[in-house]
Formats: sequence, C-alpha cells, structure tokens
Amino acid sequence: ALFSTEVISMKLDESAEVTALLAHFDVARIVVGHTSQTKVESRYQNRIIGIDTSIKRGLNAEILFIDGKALWRGSLSGDTLAL
Repeated sequence: ALFSTEVISMKLDESAEVTALLAHFDVARIVVGHTSQTKVESRYQNRIIGIDTSIKRGLNAEILFIDGKALWRGSLSGDTLAL
C-alpha cells in the first residue's frame, strides 16, 4: 500500500512510477484521501500527500495548507506543523 507505515524507504521503480503519473497529469503533486492515517502524510518528496486523518471516526483531525511550494499541516488545536 502506498501509505503503509511499513514502507521504510522509497524504491527506484516506485519513484519512476510516481514521476510518470505526475507527468501524465502535468501536476507537481497529487493529494489523496480514503486511506485513514493519524495525521496528514507525505510520500515521495511531498509529491503524494494523504489527507484522510480519520476525522470521520472522531479520532484525529488535520488539514493540509498549500501556499505555493510551502506545505503545512493544521491541527485541531489550531497549531501549524511542518509536513
């Protein structure tokens, strides 16, 4: 799974697939949901970002801020955290 916590390091073939996908859609990054995490998660040098933080379960809540090339996580308490 792309956002599995078991993923320790990025494999070159996966990086090439991510690069090809981004090129196909002519975008710098892809933001996805549906796979619940405890916080906003970044993969592949911030090129793939998972934003589903299980708010539907009432456990966690974070949002993603994008300002140009700068990326932050916003917490339920109002804190701004590095991605």
